[in-house]
Amino acid sequence: MITGIFRFMNKNMIDNQLSRRNLSPNQMSYLRGKKYLAEKQKPWRPKKENKVATVATLPKTREKIASETNVSPPTIVRDGQYAQAVDNISGKLDAL
Repeated sequence: MITGIFRFMNKNMIDNQLSRRNLSPNQMSYLRGKKYLAEKQKPWRPKKENKVATVATLPKTREKIASETNVSPPTIVRDGQYAQAVDNISGKLDAL
C-alpha cells in the first residue's frame, strides 16, 4: 500500500512539474521519461474469458503520455531511455 501511495505522489509531482512553462527541454524530457518508466508495465495477456479488454484495445502507455504532453510516441520512448541514462550516471557519481 505504501508503494502505491508513493507512485501516486510521484505521478502527481511529475504532472505538476510538466505543467510549468519554465522548464528547459532537457528537464521536460527527463520528467516525461520518468513518467513513462513509472507507468510502463510488463507485457501481459488478458484472460481468454475477458473479451472486453484485450491488448489491442488498450492504449499503449507511450501513446497515452504522448497525447497528454503533445509529443510523438517515439519521443516518449527516447525520453525514457534518457531518464534511465541520467539516473545511471547520477548513481555512479554518487558512488564516487
